[in-house]
Amino acid sequence: MTIRWPAGALALLVAGVSATPAVAGSDRAAVSAELQRRIAACWSAPPISLDGGTAKVTVRLTPAGDLAATPEVERGLGQGKGFDVLAKSAVRAIQRCAPYGGLEALAPYDEWETLAITFSPPRS
Repeated sequence: MTIRWPAGALALLVAGVSATPAVAGSDRAAVSAELQRRIAACWSAPPISLDGGTAKVTVRLTPAGDLAATPEVERGLGQGKGFDVLAKSAVRAIQRCAPYGGLEALAPYDEWETLAITFSPPRS
């Protein structure tokens, strides 16, 4: 899973579950690590081979950390049954883990209001 910030400054990966902040020590790195921990705990990678397939999901949060809208899957990154299974598992994980309270203590709201999260299943 990768989280992209509105300004495009940070990445968060969940497959082997690792975070890669663009700016080490930044507030965004703390938010990234926290979101990675929470979402990874709620996500079960689908038990199918996707050969490097990914699903990108856009998430909008309220200042309290609730989902402001249903997470939206970006089409065009994949197709077929495998992609659909991956995309649905990603949306379920995001919804299952909500709300994401406490983020305001890590960074200003405008830095995590809208996120693009890319889910990539572990390679077998």
